Amino acid sequence: MSKISEITIEELLELYAAGQRDFSRFIIKDTDLEFENGIDLRGVKFRGDSLSRLIYVLQNSNLSKADLRGIDLGERLLDGANLSGALLNKADLWCAGLDRANLSGANLSGASLTSATFWRANLMGANLSKTRLYETRFDRADLSGVNFSNAKIKGPVWFNKANLTQVDFTKVILDISWDEISFKEAYFENTIMPDGTVRNS
Repeated sequence: MSKISEITIEELLELYAAGQRDFSRFIIKDTDLEFENGIDLRGVKFRGDSLSRLIYVLQNSNLSKADLRGIDLGERLLDGANLSGALLNKADLWCAGLDRANLSGANLSGASLTSATFWRANLMGANLSKTRLYETRFDRADLSGVNFSNAKIKGPVWFNKANLTQVDFTKVILDISWDEISFKEAYFENTIMPDGTVRNS
């Protein structure tokens, strides 16, 4: 097995520009450089701790269709990032900031979303089955068509003013009362609740 190598952001971008997409054996060093508009990393592959040292760099970045399965993004800021169609299966997003991020069509099955925030995020058609939710915020998020089946809710979760059109909550595992989940001013349309009933606003 090849060893894990450390590279700078500049080296990452040079390799990406040269056509490399698999960075699963690299850890990216943090940087003082500012990327106000983010960086373009469409279709890349990262694993484990590859991005765990980056705090701010990924904001507004393009990670669409990236393979981030099992990635550690705990406490990382990805506000405004494009993660549409990304693979985030079993990723660790503990305390991650994904406000205004685009996660439409992303696969987050089995991911840990404890204390993550998705304020005004676009999660249309995303797969959040088997995710772990505790103190997770989806306020004002577009969750239309999201699959939450078999998700585990262990504590408060907020869906305030969220769009819950055609969301699937079947077989959600609750360690708290369903009444303790906040749906203040949420919009329901053909939303499948845990008991199989359909809810509309």
